[in-house]
Amino acid sequence: MLKQSPRKQEKGSFEEYWPQMRPVILKLLQQEPVSRSEWQDLFWAVHTVCLWDDKGGPSKLHAALKEDILEFIHKAQANVMSHQEDQALLKAYIAAWRKFFIQCNYLPLPFHQLEFSLTNKNTGTTTKKSQNEESIVRKLMHDSWNASIFSNIKHRLQNSAMKLVHLERNGEAFDSQLVIGVRESYVNLCSSQNDKQIYRENFEKAYLEATESCYRTKAPEYLEANGVQNYMIWADLKLKEEEQRAAKYLELASLPAVSSLFYLLDLTIEYLQLSDCCVKVLVTEFKDLILAECPGMIKENETERLADMMAAADIITQDSEKYVEQLLDLFRRFSRLVKEAFLDDPRFLTARDKAFKRVVNDTSVFKLELTAKPKGQVTGQPCSVPTKLQPESRCPELLANYCDMLLRKTPLSRKLTSDEIETKLKEVLLVLKYVQNKDVFMRYHKAHLTRRLILDSSADNEKEENMVEWLRDVGMPADYVNKLARMFQDIKVSEDLNQQFKNAQRSNEGSLSDSINIKILNAGAWARGSERVQVSLPLELEDVIPEVEEFYRRKHSGRKLQWYHHMSNGTITFCSSVGRYDLDVTTFQMATLFTWNERPHDKISFENLKLATELPDAELRRTLWSLVAFPKLKRQILLCEPEVKNPKDFTDSTLFYVNDDFYIVKNGKPQKRGKLNLIGRLQLSTEKSKEEDNESIVQLRILRTQEAIVKIMKMRKRITNAQLQTELVEILKNMFLPSKKMIKEQIEWLIEHKYMRRDEENIGEVLGEDRLKEILATRDVSLYWGTATTGKPHIAYFVPMSKIADFLKCGCEVKILFADLHAYLDNMKAPWELLKLRTEYYEQVIKAMLESIGVPLDKLIFVHGSDYQLSKEFTLDVYRLTTLTTEHDAKKAGAEVVKQIEHPLISSLLYPGLQALDEEYLKVDAQFGGVDQRKIFTFAEKYLPQLGYSKRIHLMNPMVPGLTGSKMSSSEEESKIDILDTPEMVKRKMKKAFCEPGNITDNGVLAFVKYVIFPLFGQFKINRSDKHGGPLLFVDYDAVETEFKEEKLHPGDLKLGVESYINELLNPIREKFKDPKLQSLVESAYPQPSKAKKTPKSAKAKKEKVVKTVEAEATAK
Repeated sequence: MLKQSPRKQEKGSFEEYWPQMRPVILKLLQQEPVSRSEWQDLFWAVHTVCLWDDKGGPSKLHAALKEDILEFIHKAQANVMSHQEDQALLKAYIAAWRKFFIQCNYLPLPFHQLEFSLTNKNTGTTTKKSQNEESIVRKLMHDSWNASIFSNIKHRLQNSAMKLVHLERNGEAFDSQLVIGVRESYVNLCSSQNDKQIYRENFEKAYLEATESCYRTKAPEYLEANGVQNYMIWADLKLKEEEQRAAKYLELASLPAVSSLFYLLDLTIEYLQLSDCCVKVLVTEFKDLILAECPGMIKENETERLADMMAAADIITQDSEKYVEQLLDLFRRFSRLVKEAFLDDPRFLTARDKAFKRVVNDTSVFKLELTAKPKGQVTGQPCSVPTKLQPESRCPELLANYCDMLLRKTPLSRKLTSDEIETKLKEVLLVLKYVQNKDVFMRYHKAHLTRRLILDSSADNEKEENMVEWLRDVGMPADYVNKLARMFQDIKVSEDLNQQFKNAQRSNEGSLSDSINIKILNAGAWARGSERVQVSLPLELEDVIPEVEEFYRRKHSGRKLQWYHHMSNGTITFCSSVGRYDLDVTTFQMATLFTWNERPHDKISFENLKLATELPDAELRRTLWSLVAFPKLKRQILLCEPEVKNPKDFTDSTLFYVNDDFYIVKNGKPQKRGKLNLIGRLQLSTEKSKEEDNESIVQLRILRTQEAIVKIMKMRKRITNAQLQTELVEILKNMFLPSKKMIKEQIEWLIEHKYMRRDEENIGEVLGEDRLKEILATRDVSLYWGTATTGKPHIAYFVPMSKIADFLKCGCEVKILFADLHAYLDNMKAPWELLKLRTEYYEQVIKAMLESIGVPLDKLIFVHGSDYQLSKEFTLDVYRLTTLTTEHDAKKAGAEVVKQIEHPLISSLLYPGLQALDEEYLKVDAQFGGVDQRKIFTFAEKYLPQLGYSKRIHLMNPMVPGLTGSKMSSSEEESKIDILDTPEMVKRKMKKAFCEPGNITDNGVLAFVKYVIFPLFGQFKINRSDKHGGPLLFVDYDAVETEFKEEKLHPGDLKLGVESYINELLNPIREKFKDPKLQSLVESAYPQPSKAKKTPKSAKAKKEKVVKTVEAEATAK
């Protein structure tokens, strides 16, 4: 076909031959049969185009071939990626790769001439092997596969393969050829047998890291369970298993790397501390665990290994600089590990983030003790003894201190370059995002910045301003960042004002304007103490202050200046018998030293110094101590008699005098001139403000929480408590994480002060909360819970049972009412003949349920309703109540409890009244029931006072939806699981239960988890097989609901977990009811419908015959 004329054979063009070449190439790619003539013609066409098409034929052929290869690969990629299950994905990929790899050996053969043409080589004879290795087409196929499918899917391939290997480690069987096939594809993609870069950087590294990860989890668990000696034997066994496994799944050349990897089986504390999986275990706690389990090692004299463990455990230091440096190093190392080993796989990044968040918020090493004023008080209000709160991590404070060391003129900042400082600051901000309580960092960073700006001690002003923008970029609150920016603005404005003031005062002779540097700061932007400290300034300064105020008043009328002397400083000249020295001092130090200006040789008592300086006692003690015991000086400026070891030891009679022999020592020699900074860390704080620092953090959190709650309520108008808490955390998370206790207290405070109110239509509230608080202030509460003895009790009864357990733990007196008369009135659900039997059955079941959840029965009082409801007094009260109650109110009150019909019976209208009177005749403070009882509760609150009885408190538990999605009812068989249902019946009913994926509304299965399982067990565990992902453990309900809502938790798994807990609760009850007497009671109280309702036709006919006979006899008479 390609040989139509001799001219075309010699002068062939790409455009002419390609339409005939392409079908053959596609057949080869798809492994379809190719005839001999087609195969030979392909050789000839490639040869002709490469030799005779001088208008870029070889390049066009290469480009067209690449396009077809990419098209084929994209189709293969779509087929592979369509599989979601791990093993199916691996099978599809391996099949596609092997098919493609075979063609990598055949397709390049016809294109030898193309290779020679593109590389400008002469035609020569080479071996087939070397041709395959050097073929441009083969390289094109590999590179295309690598770029198009391998790079997009390799993470899933590696993870899927590693999951299968993990299953093998856990003893499960699977097709090992799946892992081997993936390994072979990585090796075959390498350009040569000697260069396995793709394999080593991806598959091998993922395998090694997965192995480490596995034993990071297993090793400490085994050690804790079995002790050190057994652990060593286990470790040796596992090492041999892994060597055999590596021989199967890895290239033989990599076996030494695997062997060296298992130094982790020595389980050193240092390695576990740096492990992402084990960071949740604190170093000190894990160290204690190892030491407690190592008596055998000590007896065997293996003290060297234990010493290594101790040394590794003590790498955390109390030094903030070293702590932050090691924290940053830890983050860098694990970030590099995740990047290089797992190519920043999102799952490993998430694991790193969770682990690092635990580290920076840990309180075992650095602990910050916070105190709070009770009941939502704010600063300025009278306060009782402060309450200690849960300790927090000091990490944010240490990060702020570290930033201060980098930005201030310190030895650390001097030895680093500008770029290095910038890098470290950005690393600190990167770590800061893991800190929960960023408001602590804000407070300390702002205080340090205030100090640096006022003292002009910044190492680099540009870095200072850049830091503000970096804080904005990492999501710090805008109001906080704006205040920092305002601080820089104030400094610049102050510089201009200072210059203008000096120019204005130059005409005044003797003015100190040239020696004064005034900073006028915005009070709202700058960190300052809670109070201004009064001090008697030197006369020279007292004369300058009015001049400054007058100058500022002319510039800015209407503004008021407040002087903060504790934030001021100056330089004075101190003269001794040795020389003259310039001292940088605080305003308080200056005022104290100027006391001796007119009488340099006098000794002045502490009492007289207090009168002269007018400083508060605490501030004067602190200031004097800095002058008599400055740590950097061998000779102090002031001396005192008698000598003391603590500023608290100063008395009113302690004498102070100037040290006339003071001098500065440099290189071991006294200096006649010099400069000394005495400010130290005294500046910008008072003794009282230091004590209030931590408390003010909490007070600011309270105000922030109240502000956020009000903001949410203004926007939402009406919101549930759970949603309010969620939105509140979302607003405050960039500052701090509010505790549930704080949220609850501030909601109560806002309600009390009428900023917001509870929704009266909210059925989950407590009716009579104020009365409840009044009773609890003096004594324990008495209450009752009642149940009508109608249908068989079901598992939803565990909701009130769990709350009854809570009431008993709180010291409440609890009565349980078996309302047999109510059962009779409720449309005769229970005939009178069965009431006694059913009441006895209810009593036995309720007691068994309480025993199954560990409630002591001796603290409960059991009452039958008919014991007092048939009395004369109760009956008269019922009559009195009927004279007050309207039909509408009675019908409305029982709407959700009593079965309503079109023409209700009088009995159903009496039901709410009897339940209201129960509160009075049981002599209780409160009634406890489900939210479906709310209308009866409000009925009781309305009518009992009209009878002369007091209102009771009403507590309500939520109702668990039934298995069909509606209310779980004793009268609806398919909606409930009875207490005595067998495990088989439970399984059958759970299988039919409504549990739509992602639907959390009217989901009875989820509701049982929330209101029964978590209150009773504190956790929810699903014993799922490893085939379906392994066991799951949830420690809070919100996580369960979120996983189910996002369809990460399958309904089948949810039902499986709930079923196991139901059977665990019911098993003790089933055992108790194996008693023949109780079985007989069940059969008598609830006879089978067939026995009660079925009437034989013969009996019916016989009855009719007797009736007719009697009628005939009557007629005859």
